[in-house]
Amino acid sequence: MNSPKLELLIEIKKAGKAVDFKMKRIFLEYDMQSELMERTTSSATIEERHELHKKFLADCDQLTAEIN
Repeated sequence: MNSPKLELLIEIKKAGKAVDFKMKRIFLEYDMQSELMERTTSSATIEERHELHKKFLADCDQLTAEIN
């Protein structure tokens, strides 16, 4: 039988992995969308890039809120 302290450490480790996965997903999604924008139109508008960056920041803020 696991001690309560060990079980707590296991839960913390699982939560950390979930946060790490979400963070990697957010950055990967941003990189992929940015790369796609570069490849599909060499003249992606400033507004399109701005919208992509705003979504990225919103996703990061949401993840930060989930952590806290």
